[in-house]
Amino acid sequence: MAVLHLVREALVPDAATADVAELVTSGLFEITGEGDSIELSLIGAAQEALRERLTKDDVWRMGDALDRHIAKRLSGRELTSVVSDPSASGELHAEIYPFARASRQTLDLLGVQTPEQVVAPERTHDEPRLAPLPRHDAQSGVSFALRLALGLLPTDRQPTPLEITACADTVARVLAGQGKTVDRVALLREIQTQVVAFQEPAAVLDNDRGHLPWLRRDTGTHHWDFWERYERFLREARGVPPRVAQRLDESTNDVLARLEDPRRPGAWRRTGLVIGQPQSGKTSHYIGLAAKAVDAGYRLIVIITGPHNALRTQTQLRVDEGLLGFDSQYQMFSDVPNGDTAERRLGVGALPKAKPLSIVSMTNSSEKGDFSPKPLKIHGFDFRERALPLVFVVKRNSRVMENLKAWLTEQYGRVDHATGGDSVVDVPILIVDDDVDRYYAPLNSAPDNSLPVTGRSIRRFLATFQRFAYIGYVSTPLAGMFLEADKHSKEVSSSLFPHSFLYSLRAPSNYLGPERLFITQGEGRSAAPTEVLPLVRRVTDHKNWVPSQHSAKHVPGAELPDSLSEAIDAFIVSCAARRARGQISVHNSMLVSVSRFTRVQAQVFDQVCARIGYVIDILQNGRSPAAVQQMAALRNLWLSDFSPTSEALSSSDAARTSWEEVAEHLIPAMRKIQIRAANGGSRDSLAYSEGEAAGLNVVVIAGAQPSWGLTLEGLTVGYVLPSSSTHESLLQLGRWFGYRIGYEDLCRLYTTPELEGAYVEVATMTGKLHQAIEETARLGLTPQEFGLRVRAQQSPGK
Repeated sequence: MAVLHLVREALVPDAATADVAELVTSGLFEITGEGDSIELSLIGAAQEALRERLTKDDVWRMGDALDRHIAKRLSGRELTSVVSDPSASGELHAEIYPFARASRQTLDLLGVQTPEQVVAPERTHDEPRLAPLPRHDAQSGVSFALRLALGLLPTDRQPTPLEITACADTVARVLAGQGKTVDRVALLREIQTQVVAFQEPAAVLDNDRGHLPWLRRDTGTHHWDFWERYERFLREARGVPPRVAQRLDESTNDVLARLEDPRRPGAWRRTGLVIGQPQSGKTSHYIGLAAKAVDAGYRLIVIITGPHNALRTQTQLRVDEGLLGFDSQYQMFSDVPNGDTAERRLGVGALPKAKPLSIVSMTNSSEKGDFSPKPLKIHGFDFRERALPLVFVVKRNSRVMENLKAWLTEQYGRVDHATGGDSVVDVPILIVDDDVDRYYAPLNSAPDNSLPVTGRSIRRFLATFQRFAYIGYVSTPLAGMFLEADKHSKEVSSSLFPHSFLYSLRAPSNYLGPERLFITQGEGRSAAPTEVLPLVRRVTDHKNWVPSQHSAKHVPGAELPDSLSEAIDAFIVSCAARRARGQISVHNSMLVSVSRFTRVQAQVFDQVCARIGYVIDILQNGRSPAAVQQMAALRNLWLSDFSPTSEALSSSDAARTSWEEVAEHLIPAMRKIQIRAANGGSRDSLAYSEGEAAGLNVVVIAGAQPSWGLTLEGLTVGYVLPSSSTHESLLQLGRWFGYRIGYEDLCRLYTTPELEGAYVEVATMTGKLHQAIEETARLGLTPQEFGLRVRAQQSPGK
């Protein structure tokens, strides 16, 4: 499709996108492929006609356009040529067939070395043999159609509603002509989801003192292999809208440019802070940044997560998927020899024709996979000599940080004559500190003698390196983060205040944030008024079950409150409704957070298990009085709550689904439900990746642990009560936000009016802080000057 647009631009510049669509529907092309792989092949008669009528000038113009397109995409990298070789035994996929017709003699004249011939059976022709394209799978029909539609729509601007509708009609008609049925309404909704989403530019505070500008992607000085395969993974496997993927590329480039060139000699340090929204894609952002940092030459990547194993494991899985390309539980090096049964490719490594890239993971995704120097005595392997990029995903723990500091110093350190101690002088390192909401302020504002143990170990770790970049990621910025203590000792390094830059990301337009659930002050000056979605359900019947103030010895009431029983029913109904909409192999999660005490959570776990087991048992019976009563309750919940909510949204945002369609999927949806515990003492693992193929339906009984960033995939229903720690309850409530594409109307948040009011207050203050950052950015002030403003406002009488 990209080549077709090149032809249009080179030979028929006056033609519009509609003309391309007309050409595709003319019957001159055969459309084949599967999922994200689409082939447009001219029919034989059309090929003969073009051979007869195309002039040499047309051919040269097309060749020149193709050369410029390849040069722009490859940014100066070498292009591997594929030539026809009668003695070769391999097969060529159809998409590289045209390149295979280049002659060996031409390459010889250009001085390009060609592969040596291998012994193989004789061929009766000189043309490369084509491998058959995969057959079209009916289940991937919408994905296939969406890929084709996105190729027809303009990419340099926002498509108009008329263009989107016409494109959906065109694609549906083309596929119907080839005997492939696609749901036009579902296709139209998917197109709108992909192309309507956008993300505004970030607000940035800069301090360029001591910084040397270095990043120019168009110079061809770097190969962006890790980034390009991650970007491809986001677009093709995760369905990230094109404009959002483009903004991610731009923002990660902005942040990378504000770090130092890893090739720059001498000592340097860069400290920055990236501010996002809760569950808005910060992990995707720092994985993209890490990919570009590896491409640029950063040798060491350290990602610091929260203090619990489950969060570290989940982050490691995301890194495996987006950066490494292999399952770190089974292998440490990316270049495992062919035929080794331990090799497990996933994510970016499992993409079709994914380019193999060399990288090492020094941690793994098992529960005990955090960094430990004991298993790293690898016979005959010298990390310094191989110069491979090393990736560490570690939890926020002082012992882990001290062990990592000691091991890296042993591997890369040498005596620093200025200090007399060991220092890592010539190996650049990027440290990503994830979700530092509650930890960042003490790292900056606390004097050295009052630093928390873990904060001290992190700063001691950084003091070991003479070339480092530290980036903190935060979702709920508080004023205390921008206050800096005046003096620090050399032993623990200076504070991690974002002296270099402060980068405030705006959430994409398809993000479901607090301003869409509650009436709050908008984020920033340019935030448009947003209509509040009717998704919050207020809880007032919990006090006799689990009151807001209770001890670890509290025993919950014998009966679940009606509000929690309704929330469980809402989760069952929403899972069934997603199946009815074709969202079958997806994750659905319900969060139940009512207490910070593990003992109380265990009792709630048992009660929730009993309730869900009861509903499943009676509905499977079908005709008992209890089953009829329960089915009537689910039906009433759908008709009185879910259906009106869907009707309140536009048909493009909420598919119209009947109760009869939902009822057909109730039993299959319920059979998939699992109940898990997530707290500091629980060994339950929320390993969504293990259920990727079929999708999981999970009810999570949560303690404090998910407050520190554990992601609940497909979070649909939340039941959050105030605990003895209001701060933790607010963080739990904040976890509910994120992306709910195609099922926003099916989401429900059950909470108390008091907790809702407290969160509205926090969200409003956060919005004001975002606004203050934007105003400071427009004035061209530095992060330090912003910090002085905050300090002045914190002074007595302000």
